[in-house]
Amino acid sequence: MMCAVSLGAAAQSTITYPYNPDGNADGDIAVGDLQDFLTVYGNPFSPSEIMVGDSSLTYWVEQLSQTIQEQQEMIELLQYGNSKNLAFPDGFGGDFIVLNISNEDFTVPQDKNFFITNQYSQNALPRITVDDIPVFEVDGGTLATSQFGSGSTYIVGGGSVLGYTPIVNASPVVNFSGILVDRGVEPIVVDLLQEDFVVPQGYNLHLMSVYSEGFGSGFAQIDGVELFRMGSNPTMWQNLIGGQVIASGNQTVSLVVANGNLELANLSCYLAPIDHFSGPNNSGDSEGGNPVHTADYLFEFDATLQNDTILVQDLVGQDVAYVTAEVVHVDWYTAFDQDVVLSLKSGSISSTRNFGDLELRGFYNGESVIQRTPRNSSSVFTKTIGKLSNSGSAPYFVVSPYSFNGTGGAGQITVRLSYRKS
Repeated sequence: MMCAVSLGAAAQSTITYPYNPDGNADGDIAVGDLQDFLTVYGNPFSPSEIMVGDSSLTYWVEQLSQTIQEQQEMIELLQYGNSKNLAFPDGFGGDFIVLNISNEDFTVPQDKNFFITNQYSQNALPRITVDDIPVFEVDGGTLATSQFGSGSTYIVGGGSVLGYTPIVNASPVVNFSGILVDRGVEPIVVDLLQEDFVVPQGYNLHLMSVYSEGFGSGFAQIDGVELFRMGSNPTMWQNLIGGQVIASGNQTVSLVVANGNLELANLSCYLAPIDHFSGPNNSGDSEGGNPVHTADYLFEFDATLQNDTILVQDLVGQDVAYVTAEVVHVDWYTAFDQDVVLSLKSGSISSTRNFGDLELRGFYNGESVIQRTPRNSSSVFTKTIGKLSNSGSAPYFVVSPYSFNGTGGAGQITVRLSYRKS
């Protein structure tokens, strides 16, 4: 409005041209007009700008250009929207894409989140996975199915791999549609069979969906209050919730097994800063608030005889509120006994959260493998993601000697960290 008023005022101002050959302003260019010209004859000449009132024409053109740009942004906002809600916590302003992962998994770009709005399958009965962790299953078979509706979405975080495991193998078709948006919230998968989850201070945990397997049932709780059931007689059970069950910072999410044998109890959630949905039009301030930072870091370790500890703060230069880590590469200094376990712990939460530990093995020829399930583990599904996570204060890595392929080792590890500032 202010720009419109200013431009309107400019339209009513006197326009002054830098050179007017009609010196006496009688409407004709004649001999009398030569007097003005002869007074400056032979002098250097530099053309002046056209003046509109007291300002140059260039100034008004810039003002007009800025106004047009602001109006275009407003038009796009009205067309596509960027308001955030519980199902779309990063807004709607992104790229709409369609994926076919029948033959190849999809890796979400590091700086994006992928909001799945629809899933279609044929001949597959696919169990959908994120970083190899089962998160929901589609009842398809030969019947094409649409999975989502009524405002529900499933969010796959930047750097994560979206895939599937077919239960029925008959030329499967597995397609997704959704929106790639700039990364704001932090999607996570919580395995309640492994341990409880404590929500980091300053964040809210929004539950998107629950998925369980096995002939049993249990009740998910927040600070001891039962909120929903997991499991039933079928071997697979799920429910889409769309971010509407929320736990606050320092609250504990846990599982009480009621009966039977639950084999999986995975909660798909996202962590959002407590002020994420504040601001005009619920737009929040993810960039100006506490965005997710992602970068690769390298650290040395020596776990030939005993554990070695590396503070995350020493790597990134500051304390963090929540961190996930993915091992990118391992170089070994030792020629033998190349086998260690990598954990991520903290002062307030002494064990790796959600994703289990990683076994790092060398083969004495310069090659290494990240064994996502240490061989002495009693659980497979809780340790297949290949990532580490901890939501406590002052997180640190622990590298421990391991005896399956050797008795320890020394070297350097490159990890890809995603974190928020403390």
